[in-house]
Amino acid sequence: MHRCQLPARIVTSLPLACLLAFTAGCCCCMSGSNFSGSSWTPTPSPHIVNVQDANFTSVVLQAEKPTLVDFWAPWCGPCRDIDPAVVAIADEFQDRIDVARLNTTENPTTAGEYEIWAIPTLALFVDGQLVARQQGAPPGETIEDGLRKWLEGRLAKLSPQGDAN
Repeated sequence: MHRCQLPARIVTSLPLACLLAFTAGCCCCMSGSNFSGSSWTPTPSPHIVNVQDANFTSVVLQAEKPTLVDFWAPWCGPCRDIDPAVVAIADEFQDRIDVARLNTTENPTTAGEYEIWAIPTLALFVDGQLVARQQGAPPGETIEDGLRKWLEGRLAKLSPQGDAN
């Protein structure tokens, strides 16, 4: 059974971060997605840390460097689509930013606190504050190109000289 065919009593019991997928259409049926209808786990990377509600403050909000957080869910096709770009950006920007992932299905409290109603959402935190967010893949020739341009633009704004190091 596709998620779009679930009974209303189940849909209404989902965390708020999940509801947009149901109102926008079933993510396992969305055109343009590589999602096959089964759960998946993001690609592991030594430059990406998985965070939960319990450690979000210590890992993200108290980080010394700006932290890019990928809010995702295992049933989200577009989350799967941007996964390779997030890994590439984590590798490329490892000296300038930290990268974290938060599964919104398993950690609805943090997703709700930051009003993450659509996923994937990429959020940039600096000195404990949310300074920028991008819902879905940023526009560009490729997802990676779009994410790189979005992130470079946000990091350039952090320093008066445009140098985010």
